[in-house]
Amino acid sequence: MIPSKPLNANRSSLLMNQLLSIMIQNRPFDTQLASAITSSSLLTVDLVSDVLRSIPKFFFLSTRSIGRQNTTRHRSPLKQRNLKQESRKYHTNVLILGPAAYRDPKRVNLGLNKAVEFFGEEGLVNEALALFYRMKQYHCKPDVYAYNTIIYALCRVGNFKKARFLLEQMELPGFLCPPDAYTYTILISSYCKYSLQTGCRKAIRRRLWEANHLFRLMLFKGYVPDVVTYNCLIDGCCKTYRIERALELFEDMNRRGCIPNRVTYNSFIRYYSAVNEIDKAVEMLRTMQKMNHGLATSSSYTPIIHALCQAERSQEAWDFIVELVDRGSIPREYTYKLVCDAMGSVGEGKYLDDSFHKRIRWNRE
Repeated sequence: MIPSKPLNANRSSLLMNQLLSIMIQNRPFDTQLASAITSSSLLTVDLVSDVLRSIPKFFFLSTRSIGRQNTTRHRSPLKQRNLKQESRKYHTNVLILGPAAYRDPKRVNLGLNKAVEFFGEEGLVNEALALFYRMKQYHCKPDVYAYNTIIYALCRVGNFKKARFLLEQMELPGFLCPPDAYTYTILISSYCKYSLQTGCRKAIRRRLWEANHLFRLMLFKGYVPDVVTYNCLIDGCCKTYRIERALELFEDMNRRGCIPNRVTYNSFIRYYSAVNEIDKAVEMLRTMQKMNHGLATSSSYTPIIHALCQAERSQEAWDFIVELVDRGSIPREYTYKLVCDAMGSVGEGKYLDDSFHKRIRWNRE
């Protein structure tokens, strides 16, 4: 009887030589090549892992680096290639595109989507885009999940032009993969988020206009926006002081039966507190509590408390601190110190209850 260890070693050696030959020749890994390389019974996860660990380190270097001395003087440290990411990329491709995977198209499609999502989260947008375009070569048709994943990855790095091109491609007549409401939500939220990170007012206005245009286009095509879509637009309008548009969206939200949540009200509370309209901020807080549209936490009370301290209304700020603690939340340390200092500056610090201080300190611990 032949021992299992030498047999596995021979299989690993045979498979390693075949895979290395394919990678060096840069040949596409299609079904014909998959059937010719080896049988599906040989290709296991442990076997592929052994093969990848056996690949020499110089394989992941550029052709100019092969044969040079083992130094880094010829290349800047910032330009050194990340061998861990590249080995993980080859490991992913070999595992999901092996011969056994071609018999299960759903497995290939799921594996490719996960690989595209992984590259997008790691910031490797070019690798994610290249793998997305090669899905047809692996006999897979990109679905709406794959399009949403690559669009989100492009929006994360600010490549809105390419993301809009993919959206327009999905909107073509007769296209087999039309967009859904989440596709529009990704672009709308990205436009609102990244518009605030630019220091140019023209760029901010342009991106917010694009977000509102996509929202109207979404409604025109019959898609139903959810609370996340509304929250992204309302927050972007409030942070850029477009309160009329934000209130219009809030009314449209209630008219369509989309129930607002705490995030929706917090956007208005932060805006009214920033422009020193504290009474309207308190009104929004009471409306949320009255309609039971969310649980008011420290994020809801903090802007109001800070605005009251700036307006020298320290007693009202202290009342909101007490109300916040009575509802089971803990104020932030900076907020609590700010209120105590404001109470002490007007000569009311001696009226603060020591038991309340101990209660907050006990909750923090």
